[in-house]
Amino acid sequence: MFGTGNIDKIDDEEEYLHKYYNDKVAAIRKYDFNLSEEENRNRQEKDDKNILYFDKRWLRNILGVNPDNLFFIYATDDSMNSGKNTTNDIKKNDILFLDISQKQGNNNIFVYKNDFDNQPAIRQIKWSLSENIKLIPANLKYKEEIVDNNANEFIVDIIGRIIVNISTLHTFS
Repeated sequence: MFGTGNIDKIDDEEEYLHKYYNDKVAAIRKYDFNLSEEENRNRQEKDDKNILYFDKRWLRNILGVNPDNLFFIYATDDSMNSGKNTTNDIKKNDILFLDISQKQGNNNIFVYKNDFDNQPAIRQIKWSLSENIKLIPANLKYKEEIVDNNANEFIVDIIGRIIVNISTLHTFS
């Protein structure tokens, strides 16, 4: 810039950019609930509206997640919006980071599907010693559900844990 110091000549700008982005930038793809976990991991997204780009260092060091396990989703309803405007509220259309490697943890917020209607849902999940699972919404217009794993009512298939609400940059612990 000032005509002093060493200058690195970039022979192939496209190759340089490709290497830079592969080393430093993570492409976080939108999770497709119609595909399996393995299909989501392996698909190559061509449409940029289904990809968000983040610095790998921020993902690893600040969020503490492996970018390879991270996807984003949009909240589809207001079931996790308490209406009290708290930092934990998730509003419809908020962008959420989903870590598909995390499928356990008490009192965390997870995305799951059940065998009953096979639709994804977001709830706080509590496991009890009696093998029951509580699916707890933040919005009081939705009912808390208790699933008895021993009764085989339906099986809760946990897709992953919500790590951060990108719309508000609030992390969930």
